[in-house]
Amino acid sequence: MEKNKRKENPTISYILELVSYKKGMFLASVLLALLNAVLIIIPYIMLSGFGSFQGILPRLIEDVQLGRGFEAAFYWPRLGVMIGCVIAAPIFKFISTGISHAATFHALKKIRMDMARRLSEMPLGDIERLNPGTVKGIMVERVDACEKILAHIVPEVTSGLLAAMFLLVLMFIIDWRLGLASLICVVVGFVFFSFMMKGSTESAQYCVDKTNELNNTAIDYINGIEVIKVFGKEDDSYERFKQAAHDGAYCYIDWMRRCIIPQTGGFVIAPYTLLGILPVGALLYMNNQLSLSNLIMVIVLSVTAISFLLVLFSYTDDLKQVEVTIGEVLRIVKAPILNRPEKIKNPPQNYDISVENVNFGYDEKEVLHDISLPIKQGTFTAFVGPSGAGKSTLAKLIASYYDPNNGSIKIGGVDLKDIPLDRYNEMVSYVSQNNYLFNMSIYENIRVAKPSASNEEIEEICRKCGVDAFIRSLEDGYNTVVGSKGNSISGGERQRITIARAMMKNAPIVILDEATAYTDPENEALIEKSLSALIKGKTLIVIAHRLNTITNADNIVVFSEGKIEETGTHQSLLDANGLYKKMWDSFKESEAK
Repeated sequence: MEKNKRKENPTISYILELVSYKKGMFLASVLLALLNAVLIIIPYIMLSGFGSFQGILPRLIEDVQLGRGFEAAFYWPRLGVMIGCVIAAPIFKFISTGISHAATFHALKKIRMDMARRLSEMPLGDIERLNPGTVKGIMVERVDACEKILAHIVPEVTSGLLAAMFLLVLMFIIDWRLGLASLICVVVGFVFFSFMMKGSTESAQYCVDKTNELNNTAIDYINGIEVIKVFGKEDDSYERFKQAAHDGAYCYIDWMRRCIIPQTGGFVIAPYTLLGILPVGALLYMNNQLSLSNLIMVIVLSVTAISFLLVLFSYTDDLKQVEVTIGEVLRIVKAPILNRPEKIKNPPQNYDISVENVNFGYDEKEVLHDISLPIKQGTFTAFVGPSGAGKSTLAKLIASYYDPNNGSIKIGGVDLKDIPLDRYNEMVSYVSQNNYLFNMSIYENIRVAKPSASNEEIEEICRKCGVDAFIRSLEDGYNTVVGSKGNSISGGERQRITIARAMMKNAPIVILDEATAYTDPENEALIEKSLSALIKGKTLIVIAHRLNTITNADNIVVFSEGKIEETGTHQSLLDANGLYKKMWDSFKESEAK
């Protein structure tokens, strides 16, 4: 059983999951598509007959040969059935397609909801590493591509395949020799299609990669346009975008060029079923081994069957892209998540933080090596060290951006992995130098931290954070819409609002990762003075390059190459004359300049 589970194709499994989401609608669509196929077949049966049922053509041949008149009672009912089927068939196809599209758009909604839900459950660190252009490409282009798979391929391929198989079996029942003869050109056509399909999975993946690259380049170009203009890099940046646009187009054009000859050959040769049927049928008829009505029936059935097969063949490239398309969706839908319980068994008794023998790395590169560190509740702990030393990585592990590869991080004696994610999010406020503001008013941006907060509460916290005056100086005050990503205000102003939002959360543990990096010294001093009152009694962790901001820390942790080099107060570390002393001297020297 476990072996079968391992062999299960994730692409097929997810398509079946999507179909089962609206299985009633998809089943109705397939049944109506089958009914459409049956209605297409019936007129040919009326025309050629089958078994003891005499069709119009054999009777017409017989009437002409015998020179007798046409019997209205024979012809009109059959013609009426044919006309009825011709009218009804497209109606059922229209209804089938309508139902399949309605079901598909529900399924596409489910895909996007699954992706959004999975993004909310993924480690924040993994989300940070996702390129926005790639995510946009998956959530928009890849999901949109699923529309053809579900809305057309599911009903049309299913019904077309069953109809073609039914007609082929029928031909073999009538005469197996004609059945084989009808397949000659189909097999040759299939050989051409197989050449077309060769390497199509790799081509589809290459096209997806180039599309993602184009999305990423476009987003980088748009977001960086200010820097590009300031430094006069318009030509270089535009050339990169132009190259990405070229590659994004020609990956499909080149694929089409490789496929056009075998695809054309397949579509030209496969329909010529009569090339095999007519000579074989004529020979059998002349030797009295086949009746004229059965020969006509096989001819009609072969033409009908090939029409269904050609519909199937027209989806060959789409079917080959299914694995790549769904695979891209599954990159997010099945991405690893932070495994957290729904309920907590043993709540933390306090907010002491204990880092115990933690190792962590990105991909195969280890960044933190056997880190152990106690952080007492209500204390101010500062992480310092050279760039890339691991201080921000440890802060993100404490903020539950990732799980450690080895070791554990505990709050009040409880492992982070045993605390529900929503409960832990209430316990920690994390503010980095790159914080996001939504395209909403300042009121609404701050209310994200506490949905029940009134305008008065928001204004009060902003006064305490020292940002009330600058907000009121804006044209619309607290009702100012800050624009996408908060780009209608400066970086420093944006950061001050995000700090106020973090304080609105009123979490017992506060992590500031260079949270005042974009502020000028005057505003930095104001923010620090305001924060000192707001974080009183909280467990505070600060990552800073400006060492003058952490001289009053209860404990300064100095990182170097993924390890803790030394710990202590500002004065004790200066007296130790180690790495911190060198950093302090370098900082004072740069400040003097």
